[in-house]
Amino acid sequence: IIVEDAKELAFAQGLELVEDQVLVDEVSGLVEWPVVMMGSFEKEFLVIPDEVIRATIRNNQKCFVVRDPKTGKLTNKFVLTANIEAPDGGKTIVAGNERVIRPRLSDAKFFYETDLKTKLEDRLPKFEQIVFHEKLGTQAERIKRIEALAAEIAPLVGADVEKTKR
Repeated sequence: IIVEDAKELAFAQGLELVEDQVLVDEVSGLVEWPVVMMGSFEKEFLVIPDEVIRATIRNNQKCFVVRDPKTGKLTNKFVLTANIEAPDGGKTIVAGNERVIRPRLSDAKFFYETDLKTKLEDRLPKFEQIVFHEKLGTQAERIKRIEALAAEIAPLVGADVEKTKR
């Protein structure tokens, strides 16, 4: 019921539900009378990688994200599942979910933008101080082993060797 109703709701707005069976199973266990509704968030958050938006909305509010079927990109809409047919048509429920999602996405955007300020290469020296495993050395040594392995595998799968070093 949840998936079909969510798909119909998204389709009615020219969108496509990003299916997530694990989330469906979880939400199904939380509601007895599922009613799907659509909420939204500010488009400014779409600069965050799709995976981060999806994880933030999924983990914090148990909601599904939707995408534009023409581009495959996420939109600023999400589908939530309530446990009641609200007298106001769900406006209060949607507003409450939107109110919770906004600060979570704001935090995600802040951390993402903060991470972008430091190059990956500049983070490497810190890994020399972190033990990966007593018998396997530091995280830096582990990174070097993975880099060497990726460089060997890359030509076999048609990947760019230089990119694997990142």
